[in-house]
Amino acid sequence: MNGIHGLQKSYLMALAGNGSTLACIDWAIAQIGTNAEPKDQDVLSLAATNDKNEAIKVTERILTNYLGGGDPTVGAGKHLVLLHQMYREGQLSVVTLADVITTLYSQLGSPAWLAMLSRNCEYATDIPDFLPPFHAEFDYITGLWSQADSSMGFLKIYDRNTSNSHNGLHA
Repeated sequence: MNGIHGLQKSYLMALAGNGSTLACIDWAIAQIGTNAEPKDQDVLSLAATNDKNEAIKVTERILTNYLGGGDPTVGAGKHLVLLHQMYREGQLSVVTLADVITTLYSQLGSPAWLAMLSRNCEYATDIPDFLPPFHAEFDYITGLWSQADSSMGFLKIYDRNTSNSHNGLHA
């Protein structure tokens, strides 16, 4: 898939309000023009849409599928790594992250490794005391995904007790 990281950046900028979904749609049109993924229904759907919300949803599916080499869990983990970097650089807000992380959590079937991050991020949007545990969990999870090349590789190094230590309800 050509330029998947460019699509990812365009998507994140659109979510943050610093860009438009038109860049995502243009990416899909370019993919069709190069015949890179001629049978991918999501790429075709993205190229055909004019609706911002639909473009966001379809782009999320494309990123989840392709960033992980076909494994949506790995795609989500690698996506979180870039979200973390952009958040730490001040390009994304906690509110924007909450929407993306909640969507990933739901799309992946509510995996245990993402539960603490999802909850802490959601609470941090309204409760400042949840920012430190959110940051600790975000650093932890993305640090692991930076090292892992597969879901199994991630789960081998993931420690639920470490995530539980970032529980903002008990801080």
